[in-house]
Amino acid sequence: MKREKMTRRARYGIMAALIAGAFSIMPAVQAMPTGGNPTAGVGIETNGAIMDITSTEGNNLITWQSFSVAANEQVRFDANNYLNYVRGINPSEILGKITGGGDIYLVNPNGIVVGDGAQIDVGSLHLSTAKISEGNLNTFADAKGALDSAVTFQGDVLNKGTLNASAITVQGENITFKDVAAVNNTATVKLQSTNPAHLGQEVGVEAEEYNNTQYTDLALTSPAWTFKDSSGETDLEPINYVLVRNAYELQNMKNNLNGNYMLAKDIILTVPDNGGSNFSPIGEQEESESFKGKLDGCNYVIGNLTINEPDTNYVGLFRYCRTNNAVFENVGFVNSNITGNNYVGSLAGEVRSSVIIKNVYNTGSIKGNEVVGGIIGGLADSKLTNSYNTGDITGAKTLGGITGRLESGAKISNAYNTGNVTSVSNGNYVAGIAGHPAGGSPVEYCYNTGNISGGDYVCGIYSSGGSYLYNTGNISGNNYVAGIASIWGACQNSYNAGNIVGTGDNVGGLLASGSTVKNSYNIGNVQGNGSHVGAVVGDYTGNISDMTEVYYASNIEVKNNAGTVNDLGTGETLETLMNPETFSDASWNMNIDGSTNTGWRIYPRYTTPLLSNFMKPLELSSNISYELSSAYTGADILVGQGANGAVTVRNVGEYTINDLSRLYSNQQGYNIHVSEGTTAVLKYTVTPVPLTIAATSQNKTYDGQAAIEAVDGSYSVSGLLGADTYANPVISFADKNVGNAKAISISGGTLTDGNNGANYVVSYVGSTGNITAKDLTLAADAVNVTKVYDGTTAIDAQAKFTIAGMVDGDDVYLDSSNITVSDYTSADVGSYELTFNATGAVALAGADAGNYNLTGTLNDLAGTGKITPRELTVAFGNTTKEYNGLFAATPGVATFTGLVEGDTVSLSDTVQATYANKGAGTWDVNYSGLSLTGTSAGNYTIAGTAVGTGTITPKALTVSFGDTARDYNGTTTATAGVATLTGVLEGDAVSLVDGFTAQYDSKNVGDRTVTYSGLSLTGDSAANYTIAASAQGAGSIQAVPVTFKADDYTKLYDGTTSAPGATFSVSEGSLFGTDRAGDGVFAFEDSTVGTGKHLLFSGVTIADGNEGQNYLVSYLPSTNSSITQFSPLMLNAMAVANSSAEGDGELKRRALAEGLTLNNYRQLSGLASSGMNTPVAMSFEDILTMWSVSE
Repeated sequence: MKREKMTRRARYGIMAALIAGAFSIMPAVQAMPTGGNPTAGVGIETNGAIMDITSTEGNNLITWQSFSVAANEQVRFDANNYLNYVRGINPSEILGKITGGGDIYLVNPNGIVVGDGAQIDVGSLHLSTAKISEGNLNTFADAKGALDSAVTFQGDVLNKGTLNASAITVQGENITFKDVAAVNNTATVKLQSTNPAHLGQEVGVEAEEYNNTQYTDLALTSPAWTFKDSSGETDLEPINYVLVRNAYELQNMKNNLNGNYMLAKDIILTVPDNGGSNFSPIGEQEESESFKGKLDGCNYVIGNLTINEPDTNYVGLFRYCRTNNAVFENVGFVNSNITGNNYVGSLAGEVRSSVIIKNVYNTGSIKGNEVVGGIIGGLADSKLTNSYNTGDITGAKTLGGITGRLESGAKISNAYNTGNVTSVSNGNYVAGIAGHPAGGSPVEYCYNTGNISGGDYVCGIYSSGGSYLYNTGNISGNNYVAGIASIWGACQNSYNAGNIVGTGDNVGGLLASGSTVKNSYNIGNVQGNGSHVGAVVGDYTGNISDMTEVYYASNIEVKNNAGTVNDLGTGETLETLMNPETFSDASWNMNIDGSTNTGWRIYPRYTTPLLSNFMKPLELSSNISYELSSAYTGADILVGQGANGAVTVRNVGEYTINDLSRLYSNQQGYNIHVSEGTTAVLKYTVTPVPLTIAATSQNKTYDGQAAIEAVDGSYSVSGLLGADTYANPVISFADKNVGNAKAISISGGTLTDGNNGANYVVSYVGSTGNITAKDLTLAADAVNVTKVYDGTTAIDAQAKFTIAGMVDGDDVYLDSSNITVSDYTSADVGSYELTFNATGAVALAGADAGNYNLTGTLNDLAGTGKITPRELTVAFGNTTKEYNGLFAATPGVATFTGLVEGDTVSLSDTVQATYANKGAGTWDVNYSGLSLTGTSAGNYTIAGTAVGTGTITPKALTVSFGDTARDYNGTTTATAGVATLTGVLEGDAVSLVDGFTAQYDSKNVGDRTVTYSGLSLTGDSAANYTIAASAQGAGSIQAVPVTFKADDYTKLYDGTTSAPGATFSVSEGSLFGTDRAGDGVFAFEDSTVGTGKHLLFSGVTIADGNEGQNYLVSYLPSTNSSITQFSPLMLNAMAVANSSAEGDGELKRRALAEGLTLNNYRQLSGLASSGMNTPVAMSFEDILTMWSVSE
């Protein structure tokens, strides 16, 4: 068990505003004062968590946008006097420290809270909620004069801290001092209030137990202070309260039913064990035993209030209250879980006879049968105001979010419900605010956003209706189902935006059946299956003149599957309903600029009419930066324009709105008035709100699981707003084992709020519960013993005798020390009847034995003995194969482990073995289809699969090359022939790697052998194959043609065809490598002088190492060679006397030159004359002339 601690925000945030002025003690953002606008001479300097305020003047006025001090902050005034006035809309919350030497005034019309732990230590202190007009906020003197004369105070003042000053003055509509001892006893104290001040006092030492004596004598006296009414002239006696400091003292209030009690702090009760109760309701139904005192919660909460009395009537913190003096106020019920029969509520089962209830709320679960409400079960002849419920309400009939039954003389105003109200039996009279209209007055200023479901007479607000009401929840039922009122209904200045579904007759958007509707409208869908279904009223029983200024949105669906649809009211488009001209009739009291806070407010083009009473006034009139804040609401708070477009203020965070002309809000937001010409910038901060997820107390019989299924009733959610949802938490006992008051934890879950859960500060509240032992009964066939086959009939010495009904997997069995049992009748696997006998006490053993109860007797008990198959393990030896592209493997040699000696088993032929990879390498081999055969196979089991290892070796490929041929080039390099791989499996991609070499065995012409070297494989499948690094093929080298041509050649005529010194060159083709050509035979075709002569050529010798066989030789003559004449000479010669013609008529003459020998003769060209056939006698000059000797 543990006591949960509430968060600061829960502690100070319990009185969230219902409407403007409804809860005047409202939470503020705890932060340093902002927006200070001082008179001349004042200096404001902030350094971290300290703000220093100084002045050169004695009296000073500072107007602030907000003035709050967080717990770790301090505001220090110097010795001068300061009047601090708050213009903004938030109350002041002082949680830190304020010091000063002079007169310090803090004036905030919205309210002032001096919280727990706060300290104010000044010369004199004046706290007030008076409103000072703008005209008096120019000087200190004007402001102080207005304050001194104030007789009206708008907000409340609540002090929970320590005040130290020579004089203390407090002004407020309601004033509460939690502990008068926290004010220094030498101070002069004056309290001026509209209503009597509430003063808390400690009496005696704090109780440490429940008793029957505490509070029996409450003789409280007021301190020596001055107490005046708001006029400041008339004495107004305070009400003294005794402080309640813990859960014991809360219960001890039963000892004095006439006492006045004030909570000194949050009272957080311990969640009870076993789904029980942690509190007994105070008072009884008899008037003499009912509660007649007062309870002021001082804005604290009572947490975890748990009452489980499903068969008892009148259940709540108080059972019954019947007196003219009782007052319940300023208290919240958080994480309550209250169950009763009839008349059930968080505060009280029933209240009657002029009791006052105000500022009370509930967030927990309330369950009952009849007359069940979130705050009060039944309310009669009493008044409930400024209260709300967010918890779920369930029961049979007569159920309401605030009260189940509203009787004669009872009145509800300024209340709301956001919880779901559900009849679990389709019962009647179910509503968001009050269920059964037993003569109670119409309600006013109320709204509902929860979903309401039941049988007949189901509505969003109250069966009889009222004024200034609205509903946005979904309403469902049978007959008489509506958004506002169900029967005998009337409504004024009200509207519905929820969906209405009735399966029977009389279904309407506003009224199911009624006689009066004025200044109201419906924008929710309506569906019915019977007669009298209407967008506004199902069955209208009044005069048509009593229905005035009533509208409905023409775009809504009004369905009736069986009857007619009433057309009362005026259908308009949604755009028309956002136009203020539609509501121009004076009866609407419609306001379009926020200048008033009564009647209706509309933001043209943005909203349909909103009820001003549920909105907070927001005055924007100065050209300054406004800084506002509020807690997350689950809905849009403001919509405006920022620097980068539209800004919707909804989720937790900071927002800046630059254009106030288009600023608007919703029904739960602000009634905004922007003065003409205002150019202010609005900075808005949305802070997270607490969300409590609480596990409910649960019991179960041991089932081996710690987990608890997250279903309805296993947990509660407190604080969820709008359409946000939460689901699927993790709920669990600390462990699975049996025990009482075992801790139940809760965590996690899915929070859907449109901001990833950041709109909430989630706290999880655990619970406790019991896990009771599961019964195990010794009865026929209940005891079982099992052993693994061992080849014998003996009971296993380590046998564990188990009992039917145990949770699978638990370690629990009968202690065998006092048990005898017969042997098995066979050693083989099977079930056998055994006889069990006890020789002494029989008990359970094992780690989980404590989770079971053992009952029954063991003697002569026939049970079941089982011999279960022994598990064999099999290992397979390594297997090998050559790559073949298949996964199949040949099983390795199997070896069994665990076989009993002498037994014979083997594997059946169904074994299949497959490699994990079909490629070459060492891989796992997966064996399947394993089963046993042999004479002992039935006594064993074997896993159907096993894993061994195996190796796939690469497959050897052969390669052949096609014949290759080329012309002789003087080298042995060959061009590879076409390669063919033999042995590649179909579908595999493998080829030779480029870059291998091919060489002839000789460079010479002829048929040759080609050697291939550097062979290797590539391709996707190459790793699965091998190949020899070299191979041989066939090839040939053909002789290469070469043509030699005689070079052009010239010689002097010598009478022969020879050409000594002639040369040749390669004309076509070439000689390769070191091959050389030489020799050759040259000859002119004739020996005569001439040009362009053919010089014939042949007989070249080629040195190629193959006798020239590597070449096919051809020859070309020179066609441009010459035989030339002798050059002319000056000769003294004479014709040879015996000259004669020579050959073919050619005359050759010789001349003998003077002084030359015969060896000096030169053959002369041109000496032949075909006309000279006989010797001629002539002179040498004649010869020269005749033959034209040129050389």
